[in-house]
Amino acid sequence: MLLTPDRWAFVRRHPLDLLAVALPLIQPLRLLRLVSTLLLLGRRARNAPQITLTVYVAGAVVGLLMFGSLAVLQVERDAPDGNIRTIGDAVWWSFTTMTTVGYGDLAPTTGLGRLLAVGLMLSGIALLGVVTANIAAWFISRFERDNAEEMRQTALLEALTLEVAALRAEMADLARTSPSVAPKVPGPVSPTPP
Repeated sequence: MLLTPDRWAFVRRHPLDLLAVALPLIQPLRLLRLVSTLLLLGRRARNAPQITLTVYVAGAVVGLLMFGSLAVLQVERDAPDGNIRTIGDAVWWSFTTMTTVGYGDLAPTTGLGRLLAVGLMLSGIALLGVVTANIAAWFISRFERDNAEEMRQTALLEALTLEVAALRAEMADLARTSPSVAPKVPGPVSPTPP
């Protein structure tokens, strides 16, 4: 805000940034810009549901990772026996917590930090379930599409087989009823001499 030439215009256009400066606990809400960007990407990819879901999940993972990192850093940085003191430690802790690996080298010590950890763990498990379900749905839709194409081709072959059988029966009837007008069945075509 201090670096901008028109401070009042900045304040009007960036109220969330002003709030984040005034109230440090609001800083993670600045990630709402990421959410709006993801919504825009989602609107553009509406024709492909798997792409849409992948974009949303990737955005949710990044958003939760950053939100969890900033929140736990804010809570644990000044804790007397806390060990999460830098943004690098906070991101590492968030990543290991979301993936449910939890090495144990970094852990929150405050009650609010532990509550954030529980939320991040549950979110990580839920997102893993969404990714797994998305992959399974993609495989199922692919198999269903292949199966539908195979059934369509089988139906066409059956229809052609019935049509050929009906034509043969019709030719046999014609041959029986009028032997002089029996249709000629074309044989192999021999090349005509030049």
